[in-house]
Amino acid sequence: MATFLRDKKVLATDVIAAQEPWKNKNQHTTHQPATAAFQLLYPAKQTPRGRRPIQGQEQDTGPLQAGVCLFLSKKIDPSTWSCQVISQDYQLLKLRRAHLGKDWTDLFVHNVYNRPGSNTLAQLNHEMSKRPLVEHIVMGDMNAHHPAWGGAGTKIDDEAEQLLEIMDRHNLELISEEGKATWTRNDQESVIDLTLISSTLTSRLIRCERADDVEHSSDHFPARTVLGIETPLREQKKRRNWNATNYVTLIQKIEEGLQVRDLSRADPAQIECQCETLVDVVQSAIDASTPWANPSVWSNPDFDDECKAAVKEVRRLRRKHTRTKDPYDWMQYSQARNRKTRLVKKALSTAHRRRVQQVIEEGPQGMWRLAKWARNRNGAYEKGRTPSLKVQGPEGRDELAETVDQKAEAFRTAFFPQPPPADLSDTTSFEYPEPIEFPPITIHEIQDAVKRAKAGKAPGEDGIPNSLWHKLIEIPIILQVLSQLFNACVRTGYNPAHFQRSITVVLRKQGKDDYQLAKSYRPVALLNTLGKFLEAIIAQRISYAVETHSLLPKTHLGGRRGVSTDHAIHIIIDRIKLAWGKGSPVVSLLLLDVSGAYDNVSHARLLHNLRKRRLGQLVPWVKAFLLNRSTRIRMPEGMPDRFPTPTGIPQGSPISPILYLIYNADLIESCGNGVTSNGWVDDACLMVKGDSERETTQKLRSACRKADQWAKKHASVFDPKKYALIHFVNTQEVDPQYTPLCLDGHTVAATRTAERYLGYWLDPALEFQDHREKAIEKAGVSLQALQSLAGSTWGASLSAMRRIYQAVVIPQMLFGVSVWYQPMVISKKKARTTSQPFVAIQKRAACLISGAFRTTAVEALNTELHLPPIATHMNRLVKETAVRLRTGPTFAVPPTMLRSRPAEEREWAGWTPMEAQTWKTGGCLTAPPGTLARHWESRKAFVQAPWQAPPEVIIEDREVAVRSHDQIVSKDPRARPWILYTDGSGVEGKIGAAAVDLQNHHTHSQMGDDDTSTVYAAELRGIEMALNSTLESTAPWVTQVKNGLVIFADSQAALKALRQPRMPSGQ
Repeated sequence: MATFLRDKKVLATDVIAAQEPWKNKNQHTTHQPATAAFQLLYPAKQTPRGRRPIQGQEQDTGPLQAGVCLFLSKKIDPSTWSCQVISQDYQLLKLRRAHLGKDWTDLFVHNVYNRPGSNTLAQLNHEMSKRPLVEHIVMGDMNAHHPAWGGAGTKIDDEAEQLLEIMDRHNLELISEEGKATWTRNDQESVIDLTLISSTLTSRLIRCERADDVEHSSDHFPARTVLGIETPLREQKKRRNWNATNYVTLIQKIEEGLQVRDLSRADPAQIECQCETLVDVVQSAIDASTPWANPSVWSNPDFDDECKAAVKEVRRLRRKHTRTKDPYDWMQYSQARNRKTRLVKKALSTAHRRRVQQVIEEGPQGMWRLAKWARNRNGAYEKGRTPSLKVQGPEGRDELAETVDQKAEAFRTAFFPQPPPADLSDTTSFEYPEPIEFPPITIHEIQDAVKRAKAGKAPGEDGIPNSLWHKLIEIPIILQVLSQLFNACVRTGYNPAHFQRSITVVLRKQGKDDYQLAKSYRPVALLNTLGKFLEAIIAQRISYAVETHSLLPKTHLGGRRGVSTDHAIHIIIDRIKLAWGKGSPVVSLLLLDVSGAYDNVSHARLLHNLRKRRLGQLVPWVKAFLLNRSTRIRMPEGMPDRFPTPTGIPQGSPISPILYLIYNADLIESCGNGVTSNGWVDDACLMVKGDSERETTQKLRSACRKADQWAKKHASVFDPKKYALIHFVNTQEVDPQYTPLCLDGHTVAATRTAERYLGYWLDPALEFQDHREKAIEKAGVSLQALQSLAGSTWGASLSAMRRIYQAVVIPQMLFGVSVWYQPMVISKKKARTTSQPFVAIQKRAACLISGAFRTTAVEALNTELHLPPIATHMNRLVKETAVRLRTGPTFAVPPTMLRSRPAEEREWAGWTPMEAQTWKTGGCLTAPPGTLARHWESRKAFVQAPWQAPPEVIIEDREVAVRSHDQIVSKDPRARPWILYTDGSGVEGKIGAAAVDLQNHHTHSQMGDDDTSTVYAAELRGIEMALNSTLESTAPWVTQVKNGLVIFADSQAALKALRQPRMPSGQ
């Protein structure tokens, strides 16, 4: 297969029908080296059915490997074909075809492997009987013998008689060469690979022959069939070769074609004109500077010259042996083929290792991408093509959507439903508070938004990627035009049409049972990058206002700076233990589900909520952003016409998450007294406490009624079938009853095992056994996938595999460890028992990385590979989580970390995980004797407002910095800026900071010792002291500050922190 599928003559064909393909032992797929030229259609796993038992053999009941597969040329329009798997040995391909460009009709291609003892020929007869008036091509390994194709003297068998009956019944003609062997082994040969066509196709037959000129390395000869028919060709999508961009030409064309227009008083028409001009100029510059990519299906970048020469030599010797049949020629051919195999294997191994190393050098993000590729690299059936979708017909019966337009309509109905009307009666007379004022958008905000956009993200309809905008914003005229354009958009409440167009990509949801349902897919909007920059700026401003002015409920945690799922889960656990300790033995948690959360957003209600939360200044622009949107649905087989999307908010926009936080904030606030609501973007849960499950279910029932009122006002739809109910019961007081929650028209059963929330599996006893088992299972799957990267002769290097394991598998396996592993509370024996399954996973990984025997001691493997023991990993992660939670935003700190509970409450309910780290002796947050007091800083979500530019920071080499310093100092004192020098140092275990000016006025600060501070903190403290001394000084020479202020420091780390101020670490 490998040699066959790399032959240029094979790569030029339209359809390859293979029987008995090579079987991958690790994955249900076959070899596919021609991914650029062919779409592999490999049948999914099936349990054998309908196979006749062979006398003397046991019936196989296990999964059956595929006996057939198809390779379909990617030149054929994918919207014009479909493939049906009749069985593992029979595929039916439906093609649109024409003769001389006329009379487009259906053509059915049957790929058959008549496995001995199977009923494949009966299935062939049945499928052809269902399609009597169309044309057929039947090809495959028939395993049938008859003189009609085998030549005189061929013994007739039952399979041949059955095949002849099918030919007569369906008017098929045999076009294979009579008597020419299609199978040979040693001295045996026969004709069993046949090609049949409908009699109406014989006039269009050009040739059918054994392809002796094609290298195949098989005991079956390939057969070539050529018909004078046409298939619709795919419109080849062109892409740019961005690596070959001539940036000098690009900049020159932009500067020549672009002009800065004053849009301070512009109307929507002028804004639209300026936006179109900007995009046209950029596109024209791209046309002039960036060529189109010209990929070739023939090239293999991993082959070197030696490999190419070896392939040519093998082909030459094979042709020679085919002519002579000389044993010596066969020996030469075999030796050359073996040498070629070794060379190709070595070249592919070297290239594979190089690519793995390049990805690893990108950091954790690259390693996660590599691991995802390893998990998903199996050749799924119809991968890269959307299967036929089940839709409801006019009579209520299921029908199949097969064409591109039909599938697009099915997705449109599923992704963009008409939401129920929202009850807006409470908005008519509402008195809105004074809105927050925002200044105009600054150049700094535009630069920051563009730089934060990831370079590898897919562009929108205009095809301009983020990586190009990273270069374009370095052109001054681009920044000036964007500043005028963005400010005009916000000021007038208008969004250009270019910003409103998108492409909706259809992605499969993981773990779904039926991918013929449109709901098994997720829509992601690919927006034009230029519009996304403006949306990112507005989203940043809203986020800043939310955190600065406390516009959201404290329990609405998702999508907020400095808050993670760890915060949410630990807060839930704290509330459970607090309730138990105060005498409420039952805490019930109801997980809600909002159907199509983003798709059903009511625009009028969202705008009302923005005004209500003091964001009224942005409402005109947000309204323009929501209205007049349109999209096209992209599928691998095509992209139909554009259609409007008048409802919801687009998934994929930077502003959508923060808008939805504001949209459903009322749900978190309005579920009644005695009910605690937690929100995580579109996930919400209700928590109540009581003396019995009956009491808590009554409270939840009342809260659900209020949630339904919220849904009525917000045009949202809850799906009670997806609700999950967990009763957390303190078994020291009461026994669990697992009381269900009865709602209108539906009953929610209480879980007895565990329910998933924010990636954690919560069980009623808070033992987290299910969570650990799921984590072990997931880690095992990842290790199995990564095994394909770790071959000892061709896989990634040992150091590369070690880094992948530490960056991918360990975080995946130990996710949420601070919740389910409590070293401060449990005994050492239980700690060992808890960690043992994870120790086993690490040993498997160590054996995989090093190639060691399974009997090797885990301690020896850890030592040789420099892998810390799992217990060390777990303890470290628990302590890091404790510090991160304690120093996070104050509203998200778990309650027991802020206030110590009475001892009797802890004894009755037990320690919470973070409570033990905070207050228990030996915890990582307790203050050892003689050290700093128990005081922890809290991180701020924003160090400064988004529109405030950081100070100008210049980092230079020593010699350059000295020259710059001398140049500034040598200026006339009347024109010279105010100059200060700062430093931080550590001497004899003491840490200090100082600041001094040219008049030798200085300040200094003692910051403690090595246990309480660092030299890095002292460097920052010195800069702070310099600024404070300037502000507080009344000396006359400080008037030089009007010329500017220059601070010289020697810490690059401190200067970089000032250059890009982010959320500080906390300590």
